[in-house]
Amino acid sequence: MSTSARPSVTAIVAATLSNGIGKDGGLPWRLPGEMKYFQKVTVGAHPSAQGGAASTQNAVIMGRKTWESIPTKFRPLANRQNLVVSRKGIDVSSEPSSSSHSSLSEALSSPSSSASQKIFLIGGAQLYSEALTASPPMVDRVLLTRITTDVECDTFLDDFTSRTAENGEEGREGKKVWRIASHKELEEYVGFEVKEGEVEEKEFKYRFEMWVLA
Repeated sequence: MSTSARPSVTAIVAATLSNGIGKDGGLPWRLPGEMKYFQKVTVGAHPSAQGGAASTQNAVIMGRKTWESIPTKFRPLANRQNLVVSRKGIDVSSEPSSSSHSSLSEALSSPSSSASQKIFLIGGAQLYSEALTASPPMVDRVLLTRITTDVECDTFLDDFTSRTAENGEEGREGKKVWRIASHKELEEYVGFEVKEGEVEEKEFKYRFEMWVLA
């Protein structure tokens, strides 16, 4: 897909200070408050998104393992178009509002993406890496829940926040690719109030951040 044809895509992910995002194929934390934030962001704050047609819904793109990690009773994620990327192929045709794609690029150029209000990349690590390390990145925004409590992980996110532009990105070589947005910018994008600063839930602490292309 050409750069000019790329839609606006937001990656949404929770990661520790060392960029850990998972352990043993799942999340190493259970944070209902953070999951509520994820749901509200990806569904959308507009009432028409609830049970609406594809044109009023957001899309969530995920890899096969992320799809399979979602409990069956919650799959597909409600009130969202679910696009599953699997290079080996996966049949989700029996599931409502769901489609399968052989690559991230194919998913992004699909009718489901084109018809959606917003597009979110929700995992897993391989798709995050592909999107964030592309030059230029395949996402233009990252909603990052930064887990500040030390947690053991075995799966990690690329350290995109410190990335600098590479040779070939004319006029930008050596400059930071990403900047952290203000809290006001975050709230304007998601469309609702978000707690600023550190949040405590169970034994964990975290904060909500938004990173955008510099």
